[in-house]
Amino acid sequence: MSKRQNQKKRRFLPPGQRRGEILKAAAQVFSEKGYYKTRISDIAARAKMGHGTVYRFFPSKRVLATEVVGARGATGFFQSLRENTIEESNPSEFFMTIGANYLGNLGERLPIIRFSIAEAISSEELARQYYENLLQTLFDKLSEAVSTFQEKGIFKEGDSFLLGHIFYSMLFGFLYSQELLYGKEITHIEKQRLIETVVDVFLNGVRKA
Repeated sequence: MSKRQNQKKRRFLPPGQRRGEILKAAAQVFSEKGYYKTRISDIAARAKMGHGTVYRFFPSKRVLATEVVGARGATGFFQSLRENTIEESNPSEFFMTIGANYLGNLGERLPIIRFSIAEAISSEELARQYYENLLQTLFDKLSEAVSTFQEKGIFKEGDSFLLGHIFYSMLFGFLYSQELLYGKEITHIEKQRLIETVVDVFLNGVRKA
């Protein structure tokens, strides 16, 4: 296929697919260069699109960065919360699935997780946007799930938002130490075993019955 034919093919990509390619390219470039050193032209070049096309979908670099983090930072959690109805799952199955999805496909997601953490540390504004646009929604959805199990009489009464936050933190602690800090090269922990232990401790605690 000639260069002209390839460009023509890209020009007629459906809007949703074109937007997805921009997000994918942005995630790669942001993770390589960081937020402040990345230019829209870098992202456009990686996506093999014109500047105007990128700006048509994302009016600024900050909007694009926020969207990248939201779209890829915690996809496992959101996917699980959308696809697994509490009415059809018991707590163990529900939280096991969330854990498996969150810690799955890390090869693609780790670069953007590193980017989001690094930029949040260096920029208060980006940190606030990261929490408001991603983590707040994630914690709210987990809180809704916990509340539903409480209403069904399966979970005891308690702060559902705090409980959801605790479950997320248990998984993120593993991701941070084992994957982001390469702890797996020193003290490797098998993911399935970790997920099973986290869910068991979250649901049953560590004290003997």
